[in-house]
Amino acid sequence: MKLLVIGSGGREHAIVWKLAQSPRATGIYCAPGNAGIAEERVSKSGSAVECVEIAADDLPKLLDFARAQKIDLTVVGPDNPLALGIVDLFQKNGLPIWGPNQKAAQFESSKAFSQEFMERLEVAMQFHDLHGWLPIQHGKLVGEVKATPDVFKLALNEFHPEVSLMDVELCRNRRAAA
Repeated sequence: MKLLVIGSGGREHAIVWKLAQSPRATGIYCAPGNAGIAEERVSKSGSAVECVEIAADDLPKLLDFARAQKIDLTVVGPDNPLALGIVDLFQKNGLPIWGPNQKAAQFESSKAFSQEFMERLEVAMQFHDLHGWLPIQHGKLVGEVKATPDVFKLALNEFHPEVSLMDVELCRNRRAAA
């Protein structure tokens, strides 16, 4: 069984390490992988896990790779490709893949979606205030912060390609964001 693991962190290393022990695994690729992952060996064949230079969020290239290599199962580790819809894309193209679809991935990729969902169903959770936040404007978040500084995570769909994480600034009020 030829496997593709998507990601490059410790979670993906643990997944590769365990999958490499399976007697059914004949080859494992990891995109993009890392130096530690590249040290792992598939126990059945003795072959090294092959790291491929494809970013975890480059869905078209991952799809092309999985087709070309005739991958039997893809396992997705990071949240970003899940939020971008990699499971939906692979399933639409008849490729086996393990992970939640794009709609289900919203629970991890969008804290706003998760909190609004839990609030609507009256699920107990910590205090939050999502009201009043606007999307990024000119590299700054526009919104009101209440009495204490808030810690927040932006939903993936709130990022603009030209705004990196280093460009994001938490502003205490709208005047500071102007």
